Amino acid sequence: MEFLNAYTFGFGEKRGFTEGKSWKHSMERMKRSTGCNAIILPVCGFQDHSWSTRIDSDTADVMSSADVKAICDYARSLELKIILKAMVNCRDGTWRAYIRFFDHPVPTEPSWEEWFDAWNGHVLRVAQMAVDNQADMLCVGCETVGTDHREGEWRKLIRQ
Repeated sequence: MEFLNAYTFGFGEKRGFTEGKSWKHSMERMKRSTGCNAIILPVCGFQDHSWSTRIDSDTADVMSSADVKAICDYARSLELKIILKAMVNCRDGTWRAYIRFFDHPVPTEPSWEEWFDAWNGHVLRVAQMAVDNQADMLCVGCETVGTDHREGEWRKLIRQ
């Protein structure tokens, strides 16, 4: 396996940011100054807070598929490998590691099942972007340590 020296590019960028030109210069500088041979492109979905079970993947604060395509095309022109990373952020500023629910169903409370349904939808959207843009790798999560004990749900997602 080839060694990857990868740097995150575009974290926190919103829909339409590739319509400008400065991002290309930024990617060129990143490659030149770090010697990286790959970019990690985080595609963040947003949920309102750590106990929300709705993840928005197609709103103004989420990078569009056109942005992802533009970044992947330009990265490839610079001979960079591409890693797409599905992420979730909480709009209220809570760190994604604090996403947690009761381990057993509690009436009227949000559940792991509801959250993973939403998360799977976001990850599968990013996975399709990875296929469409011939990404070299897909990362299915980042810092979601509150979900680590949910092995069954993670394995189900990966099988999809």
